[in-house]
Amino acid sequence: MPTTIRSAKETDVPVILDLIRQLASYEQLTHLMEASKERLCGTLLRRQAAAEVLLADCDNECVGLAVVLRETVHFLGGARHLP
Repeated sequence: MPTTIRSAKETDVPVILDLIRQLASYEQLTHLMEASKERLCGTLLRRQAAAEVLLADCDNECVGLAVVLRETVHFLGGARHLP
């Protein structure tokens, strides 16, 4: 089946949190994990979010996650907002 890429919405927060937990577990870093539903909503899904979350769906199941940062550090050492 084809895979589709889409922007995450608020109803996807539990799936995003689960994928983050899986990654933390794989990296054996669950003891450092501080993510929560509330924190994700405030950081990733507000109007001027720090990043955009993209989800990959296949057969009505989320199979992947990408976080695209809206700021980057340029060669002068400062942060620059990316529209």
